[in-house]
Amino acid sequence: TGYGTINPPKRIETAAELSCILLQSTQNDMFGGQSHPDFDNDLGIFVEPTRRELMLELEELGLDKEKIETLTEARLKKRVHQAMQGVVYNLNTMHSRAGSQVPFSSINLGIPNSEDAALICEVFLLEYEKGLGKG
Repeated sequence: TGYGTINPPKRIETAAELSCILLQSTQNDMFGGQSHPDFDNDLGIFVEPTRRELMLELEELGLDKEKIETLTEARLKKRVHQAMQGVVYNLNTMHSRAGSQVPFSSINLGIPNSEDAALICEVFLLEYEKGLGKG
């Protein structure tokens, strides 16, 4: 944002939030639309660290490997849904330019280069279709 540096995100939720903040920040400083090209591939790399975190938490419970994998993927998908819902909500409610508009943003996706990027693409589109809930 021009006001400091940050460490790379360790979870998909944080990466998704930062994507919105970056779009908002650039919108405040520039005219015209802002874009996040290759959104699914850029965010896809943050799915695996989230998966590992969930897996480690479940391993501590002493569950068998198959149960851990099943629960990990179910919980991971839920967290990806929450992250992508956050992107939709944030980009449609965060103010820019002194509160006169939301960021004029474009999310570009559709050619995922991994299964995790494909998950981001799929879930983002599902959450986008849902919209904001009440309008």
